[in-house]
Amino acid sequence: MTAPMIVWDNRLADATPVASSTASGAAINLADFRPYTSWKPTTVPATITVDCVTAHSADSLGLFNHDLFSGRYSVEVRGSTDNFVTSDVLAATYTPTSNSPFITTFTSASYRYWRIGVVNFPSLGQTVRNWIGMAAAPNGNVYACVYGGDIYMQTGGTGNFVALGQTSRAWHGVAAAPNGNVYASENGGDIYMQTGGTGNFVALGQTARNWFSMAAAPNGNVYALVYNSGDIYMQTGGTGNFVALGQTVRSWYGIAAAPNGDVYACVYGGDMYKQTGGAGNFVALGQTGRTWWNMAVAPNGNVYICV
Repeated sequence: MTAPMIVWDNRLADATPVASSTASGAAINLADFRPYTSWKPTTVPATITVDCVTAHSADSLGLFNHDLFSGRYSVEVRGSTDNFVTSDVLAATYTPTSNSPFITTFTSASYRYWRIGVVNFPSLGQTVRNWIGMAAAPNGNVYACVYGGDIYMQTGGTGNFVALGQTSRAWHGVAAAPNGNVYASENGGDIYMQTGGTGNFVALGQTARNWFSMAAAPNGNVYALVYNSGDIYMQTGGTGNFVALGQTVRSWYGIAAAPNGDVYACVYGGDMYKQTGGAGNFVALGQTGRTWWNMAVAPNGNVYICV
């Protein structure tokens, strides 16, 4: 049996809360406990911010009459000393498992400004760094590299990203192959590999280029593209050198491999391209020219790309 909990001293009642947008209701409705009043934002992400005038503490979040689970949203609690200009501290993140009322607790903290945010992609609360490339390995470990820093790993997809103690480099792309090997590219340098997902990343002795993103296909082929007047390169079956595929010189930026063997690549300021079944040339898909950045393919074959 869960122990009862008594909560009081609503931070949103310290002053008039301000909403980032409002489709219905009003932000002030969150300052009381009436079940028949509400606030709904126009778009997500959305925030409610309150200036408590002086620092006030908080240690729990309760919500009812919500549809966060149906919308696949998470909620964040953040504190600040300067109205989120330079101070922006994540106090708690909660992802509802239903649309039922909930109360979640977190370590007590004290701030003048408090903010509740509704988000699609909740923050993982990692230290702010120049994060730039990520990859998920078959064993569930997740890698993230920092440009001008280290390579970090989250074990089994949970917890914090922990530094692996690699030499500080201009790391840019990361890819995890089906056999467990993990690759990392250095912009203006070499390509490195961690064998079987353990140990250090060792240089593969590739020609120094503007290596950017990387991807590993289901058949074991590993791709690396070169930004700013470069080509797309491939290491066959995860062995040997990365060999140029003779693609038109473009500002290649992101690359991803689909479960069916198709490989996608995007051009910064240009189109998106596809290599069907992992063979032949990359063919333009006729997408609107945008500042395409990175790509990913979901297990169901959906392809995502950000601008």
